[in-house]
Amino acid sequence: MSEKDTSCERTPDLREITAKNIAALRTSRKMTQLELGEALSYSDKAISKWERAEAVPDAYVLLDLARLFDVSVDWLLTAHEEKEQIPQGGGKRRRHLTITLLSVFGILSVATLAFVILAILGNPFWQVFVYQIPLIFIDLIVFNSLWGQPRKNVVLIAFLVASIVLTIYVACLPKVLWQLFLILAPAEIIVFLSRFLLRKK
Repeated sequence: MSEKDTSCERTPDLREITAKNIAALRTSRKMTQLELGEALSYSDKAISKWERAEAVPDAYVLLDLARLFDVSVDWLLTAHEEKEQIPQGGGKRRRHLTITLLSVFGILSVATLAFVILAILGNPFWQVFVYQIPLIFIDLIVFNSLWGQPRKNVVLIAFLVASIVLTIYVACLPKVLWQLFLILAPAEIIVFLSRFLLRKK
Protein backbone atom coordinates (compact mmCIF):
# COMPACT_ATOMS: atom_id res chain seq x y z
CA MET A 1 0.00 0.00 0.00
CA SER A 2 1.40 3.40 -0.95
CA GLU A 3 2.24 6.15 1.53
CA LYS A 4 -0.60 8.22 0.06
CA ASP A 5 -3.15 5.48 0.76
CA THR A 6 -1.88 5.07 4.34
CA SER A 7 -2.24 8.79 5.07
CA CYS A 8 -5.80 8.72 3.76
CA GLU A 9 -6.69 5.89 6.13
CA ARG A 10 -5.32 7.80 9.12
CA THR A 11 -7.33 10.91 8.30
CA PRO A 12 -10.52 10.97 10.38
CA ASP A 13 -13.65 11.12 8.30
CA LEU A 14 -16.32 13.79 8.60
CA ARG A 15 -18.41 11.62 10.90
CA GLU A 16 -15.57 11.27 13.44
CA ILE A 17 -14.70 14.95 13.23
CA THR A 18 -18.30 16.00 13.85
CA ALA A 19 -18.64 13.50 16.70
CA LYS A 20 -15.52 14.82 18.43
CA ASN A 21 -16.59 18.45 18.05
CA ILE A 22 -20.11 17.85 19.38
CA ALA A 23 -18.75 16.00 22.41
CA ALA A 24 -16.17 18.71 23.07
CA LEU A 25 -18.74 21.51 22.88
CA ARG A 26 -21.22 19.66 25.07
CA THR A 27 -18.69 18.88 27.80
CA SER A 28 -17.27 22.41 27.69
CA ARG A 29 -20.77 23.73 28.42
CA LYS A 30 -21.17 21.11 31.19
CA MET A 31 -24.24 19.64 29.55
CA THR A 32 -25.29 16.01 29.77
CA GLN A 33 -26.35 14.10 26.67
CA LEU A 34 -29.90 14.20 28.00
CA GLU A 35 -29.82 18.01 28.39
CA LEU A 36 -28.44 18.47 24.88
CA GLY A 37 -31.06 16.09 23.52
CA GLU A 38 -33.85 18.05 25.21
CA ALA A 39 -32.48 21.31 23.79
CA LEU A 40 -32.62 19.83 20.29
CA SER A 41 -35.79 17.74 20.80
CA TYR A 42 -33.83 14.52 20.31
CA SER A 43 -33.24 11.59 22.63
CA ASP A 44 -30.02 11.15 24.58
CA LYS A 45 -29.52 7.95 22.57
CA ALA A 46 -29.34 10.02 19.37
CA ILE A 47 -26.74 12.31 20.97
CA SER A 48 -24.75 9.26 22.06
CA LYS A 49 -24.76 7.89 18.49
CA TRP A 50 -23.55 11.22 17.13
CA GLU A 51 -20.72 11.38 19.67
CA ARG A 52 -19.69 7.78 18.94
CA ALA A 53 -19.67 8.59 15.20
CA GLU A 54 -22.33 5.96 14.56
CA ALA A 55 -24.57 8.56 12.94
CA VAL A 56 -24.31 12.12 11.64
CA PRO A 57 -26.81 14.92 12.40
CA ASP A 58 -28.59 16.26 9.32
CA ALA A 59 -28.07 19.81 8.08
CA TYR A 60 -30.95 21.24 10.11
CA VAL A 61 -29.62 19.76 13.34
CA LEU A 62 -26.11 20.99 12.58
CA LEU A 63 -27.58 24.47 12.20
CA ASP A 64 -29.39 24.09 15.54
CA LEU A 65 -26.17 22.91 17.17
CA ALA A 66 -24.25 25.86 15.74
CA ARG A 67 -26.84 28.28 17.09
CA LEU A 68 -26.99 26.57 20.46
CA PHE A 69 -23.22 26.59 20.99
CA ASP A 70 -22.67 29.92 19.19
CA VAL A 71 -20.25 28.48 16.63
CA SER A 72 -20.38 28.15 12.86
CA VAL A 73 -21.49 24.98 11.07
CA ASP A 74 -18.04 25.00 9.46
CA TRP A 75 -16.47 24.75 12.93
CA LEU A 76 -18.52 21.65 13.66
CA LEU A 77 -17.33 20.00 10.45
CA THR A 78 -13.65 20.94 10.73
CA ALA A 79 -10.91 19.02 12.54
CA HIS A 80 -9.19 20.95 15.33
CA GLU A 81 -5.92 20.52 17.20
CA GLU A 82 -6.08 19.05 20.69
CA LYS A 83 -4.66 22.24 22.23
CA GLU A 84 -7.04 24.52 20.35
CA GLN A 85 -9.37 26.37 22.69
CA ILE A 86 -13.03 25.45 22.38
CA PRO A 87 -15.19 28.52 21.58
CA GLN A 88 -17.20 29.52 24.62
CA GLY A 89 -19.57 31.78 22.71
CA GLY A 90 -22.12 33.79 24.64
CA GLY A 91 -21.58 37.13 22.88
CA LYS A 92 -24.25 36.58 20.25
CA ARG A 93 -26.59 35.07 22.84
CA ARG A 94 -26.22 38.13 25.09
CA ARG A 95 -26.97 40.44 22.17
CA HIS A 96 -30.07 38.46 21.29
CA LEU A 97 -31.23 38.51 24.92
CA THR A 98 -30.64 42.26 25.11
CA ILE A 99 -32.65 42.92 21.95
CA THR A 100 -35.49 40.70 23.18
CA LEU A 101 -35.59 42.45 26.57
CA LEU A 102 -35.54 45.87 24.89
CA SER A 103 -38.53 44.84 22.79
CA VAL A 104 -40.44 43.56 25.83
CA PHE A 105 -39.72 46.69 27.85
CA GLY A 106 -40.76 48.74 24.83
CA ILE A 107 -44.21 47.15 25.01
CA LEU A 108 -44.31 47.76 28.79
CA SER A 109 -43.35 51.40 28.25
CA VAL A 110 -46.10 51.95 25.67
CA ALA A 111 -48.68 50.38 28.00
CA THR A 112 -47.49 52.53 30.91
CA LEU A 113 -47.57 55.67 28.76
CA ALA A 114 -51.13 54.86 27.63
CA PHE A 115 -52.20 54.36 31.25
CA VAL A 116 -50.63 57.65 32.37
CA ILE A 117 -52.23 59.63 29.53
CA LEU A 118 -55.64 58.10 30.22
CA ALA A 119 -55.22 58.77 33.96
CA ILE A 120 -54.40 62.42 33.27
CA LEU A 121 -57.54 62.64 31.13
CA GLY A 122 -59.50 61.34 34.12
CA ASN A 123 -60.11 57.85 32.80
CA PRO A 124 -57.49 55.49 34.30
CA PHE A 125 -57.68 52.29 32.27
CA TRP A 126 -55.76 49.65 34.25
CA GLN A 127 -56.83 46.94 31.81
CA VAL A 128 -54.14 48.15 29.43
CA PHE A 129 -51.60 46.28 31.56
CA VAL A 130 -53.53 43.05 30.99
CA TYR A 131 -53.96 43.67 27.26
CA GLN A 132 -50.19 43.98 26.82
CA ILE A 133 -49.51 40.47 28.12
CA PRO A 134 -50.46 38.58 24.90
CA LEU A 135 -48.36 41.08 22.92
CA ILE A 136 -45.37 40.32 25.12
CA PHE A 137 -45.70 36.56 24.57
CA ILE A 138 -46.13 37.05 20.80
CA ASP A 139 -42.97 39.16 20.89
CA LEU A 140 -41.08 36.44 22.78
CA ILE A 141 -42.29 33.73 20.38
CA VAL A 142 -41.13 35.75 17.35
CA PHE A 143 -37.65 36.41 18.75
CA ASN A 144 -37.27 32.86 20.05
CA SER A 145 -38.15 31.58 16.57
CA LEU A 146 -35.57 33.88 14.99
CA TRP A 147 -32.55 33.04 17.10
CA GLY A 148 -33.59 30.78 19.93
CA GLN A 149 -34.90 27.25 20.05
CA PRO A 150 -38.17 27.23 18.07
CA ARG A 151 -39.09 23.82 19.46
CA LYS A 152 -39.22 25.43 22.92
CA ASN A 153 -42.00 27.76 21.77
CA VAL A 154 -44.57 25.33 23.12
CA VAL A 155 -44.19 26.81 26.63
CA LEU A 156 -44.52 30.37 25.34
CA ILE A 157 -47.56 29.40 23.25
CA ALA A 158 -49.15 27.85 26.34
CA PHE A 159 -48.70 31.13 28.22
CA LEU A 160 -50.01 33.05 25.19
CA VAL A 161 -53.21 30.98 25.15
CA ALA A 162 -53.69 31.59 28.90
CA SER A 163 -53.08 35.32 28.51
CA ILE A 164 -55.61 35.58 25.65
CA VAL A 165 -58.27 33.93 27.82
CA LEU A 166 -57.39 36.29 30.66
CA THR A 167 -57.61 39.29 28.32
CA ILE A 168 -61.07 38.27 27.09
CA TYR A 169 -62.18 37.76 30.70
CA VAL A 170 -60.97 41.22 31.73
CA ALA A 171 -62.52 42.83 28.65
CA CYS A 172 -65.90 41.32 29.57
CA LEU A 173 -65.89 42.65 33.15
CA PRO A 174 -68.01 43.35 35.16
CA LYS A 175 -69.69 40.26 33.72
CA VAL A 176 -68.43 37.15 35.45
CA LEU A 177 -67.56 34.79 32.63
CA TRP A 178 -65.66 32.24 34.68
CA GLN A 179 -66.66 29.63 32.11
CA LEU A 180 -63.92 31.02 29.85
CA PHE A 181 -61.33 29.40 32.06
CA LEU A 182 -62.85 25.99 31.32
CA ILE A 183 -61.39 26.38 27.84
CA LEU A 184 -57.88 26.63 29.28
CA ALA A 185 -57.43 22.99 30.33
CA PRO A 186 -58.16 21.36 26.93
CA ALA A 187 -56.38 24.18 25.07
CA GLU A 188 -53.20 23.77 27.10
CA ILE A 189 -53.33 19.99 26.73
CA ILE A 190 -53.55 20.40 22.94
CA VAL A 191 -50.55 22.76 22.96
CA PHE A 192 -48.36 20.41 25.00
CA LEU A 193 -49.43 17.29 23.08
CA SER A 194 -48.45 19.04 19.84
CA ARG A 195 -44.89 19.09 21.17
CA PHE A 196 -44.72 15.31 20.80
CA LEU A 197 -45.70 15.61 17.15
CA LEU A 198 -42.80 17.99 16.57
CA ARG A 199 -40.33 15.90 18.51
CA LYS A 200 -37.96 13.86 16.35
CA LYS A 201 -37.07 10.32 17.20
